[in-house]
Amino acid sequence: MLTNSQCVLARPASSALALAIASTLAACGGGGEGPSPSATPEPPAASTQLSATVVTPQSLGATSTKALRPASAAVRSVKDSVCPDVPDGYEPAASSSVELLNAEGAVEATATTDACGRFDVLASDKVSSVRISPAGHQPLVLESGQLDSGFVASALPTGARFEIAAVQRAGPRSLSALVVDSVTKKAVLGLSSSSVSVIQGGGSIPVLSVRADGNALNATPFSTVLVMDSSSSMGGCAANCVGDPGRDSSQPSYTGYQLVARAAHVFLDGKKPTDEVAISAFSSRVFWFDDARFDSAFRGAGGTVTNYTYAPEGFTLSADALRLPIDYYNRYSKFWRATGDDLHPVTQSKGLSTVGNYPLSGNTALFTAVDDAVKRVAVRGATRRIVIALTDGENNSGSVKLDDAIATATAAGVPVYTIGFGIDPADTAGSAPAADLLALANRTGADASFVNGPAVVGLFAGLQTAIRFETTISLSQDLDAGLPASLIIAAPGQPTVSRDVLAVVTGN
Repeated sequence: MLTNSQCVLARPASSALALAIASTLAACGGGGEGPSPSATPEPPAASTQLSATVVTPQSLGATSTKALRPASAAVRSVKDSVCPDVPDGYEPAASSSVELLNAEGAVEATATTDACGRFDVLASDKVSSVRISPAGHQPLVLESGQLDSGFVASALPTGARFEIAAVQRAGPRSLSALVVDSVTKKAVLGLSSSSVSVIQGGGSIPVLSVRADGNALNATPFSTVLVMDSSSSMGGCAANCVGDPGRDSSQPSYTGYQLVARAAHVFLDGKKPTDEVAISAFSSRVFWFDDARFDSAFRGAGGTVTNYTYAPEGFTLSADALRLPIDYYNRYSKFWRATGDDLHPVTQSKGLSTVGNYPLSGNTALFTAVDDAVKRVAVRGATRRIVIALTDGENNSGSVKLDDAIATATAAGVPVYTIGFGIDPADTAGSAPAADLLALANRTGADASFVNGPAVVGLFAGLQTAIRFETTISLSQDLDAGLPASLIIAAPGQPTVSRDVLAVVTGN
């Protein structure tokens, strides 16, 4: 017996299907009087239940508005209980057209998503794919074999393209990829196996499966190091500055320290409980945040200098624990200025005050900081590891050179995602900062992004969705550990994108 929702959602696209759905209409209590008792009825067509939730990623600007709120308000919003299948950072693609397509691409039937972006349709055996068309977004084509009651897929914004933010080997026969769209930088959900291929040594390795949907939170841990520029230039105005178009003089201006700290807090808002994170800052040297870093760095409620217990090696699963080093990094927080940014509520509850003056400023030893972060994350137990490194200028300090940092990352198989904060991406001549950031990312299996002002918050939030909803690609045979490979994504209507997979990964 069919449910009423199945009857309402599926509609024939042509009279050619009238007989095929006659039994469906009868089961729903419709279809007129039907055939006479003496007539031989048409055998019912085979049917399959197709279900999915379709979402659209929140815009970079919508996510970035958190940057201009007090730090105490920049906490993760509660997931919508009305639409529990819609992941954080996405909106339901409500009232979107749904077309059931046969192998030739012709429309067999149509439906509409509900207020939560969900559709449930009973499809004939002729249907091989489903096309959903959310307003303001590119049509999304899903293979019928992907669809079940728990499947969640996202549509790309108009004008967006796929980007492989990072890729690495997750095992002899699997790859881990962070696939995002170029506009919102959020994870692409629902990527089909037919869109993915892997090439090594001039030959193609068959893909067995691709797991990339919005309910597939990976149980496999991810280890991330956030490497944040604390050089003196980060104290310059970065948002709502004098001379900015549309500046609101009634609102405060924001420095680079303040915006990056807010971005890091938002990154933690979406962290999976199984993922560990470490944080380091760098200027003329590297400041690795661990228990040793915070020895004698704070005063307790009684004013006595105390050794703060944070994380012995710097890595922790606790998002709460990570709030304090972010507030410590922010030179404009109340740790360092009486009228500064509010501390995160978790930090505030500890009742600590800092000792001495801000200790993290100086020049820019980016390559040294990346080299140090890679070496630390490479020995962690997780098979998924990444360094996310942000800077606002060129490397001008430290003993490690660009090629040295790249060699360390490639030997360890750790992708380094780089962020140029306030850096012109077009300035790539010679040793310009953009050229270095592109080389550091691309040669280690990752991407580089360039953002200004509050957009850095949206970027960090997007990267966290990519980690939460990591795309896992299972292969039919082992990758040759001694050869580089390439991950290729070629989806209908999209330009082909690819990224190299490093040849050697520690621990595989």
